[in-house]
Amino acid sequence: MVGVDSDEFTVEVHHGEFFVRQGSNRAYVDERVNWFDHCDIDTWSPLWFEDFFEELHYPKSVAFKIY
Repeated sequence: MVGVDSDEFTVEVHHGEFFVRQGSNRAYVDERVNWFDHCDIDTWSPLWFEDFFEELHYPKSVAFKIY
């Protein structure tokens, strides 16, 4: 179980739609949310996002921006 004393965490990914407005008023609308559980703090890497995108069925040719 993931908790305070755990070496695992969950990544929450909002994806699928677009931003509106600019600056501090920016908002992401109509997004979908997925969670990726059991990410290990000792092996975590932002490169894992490539695997997350594949699991979400996005084509590899898409240029992603992560905020």
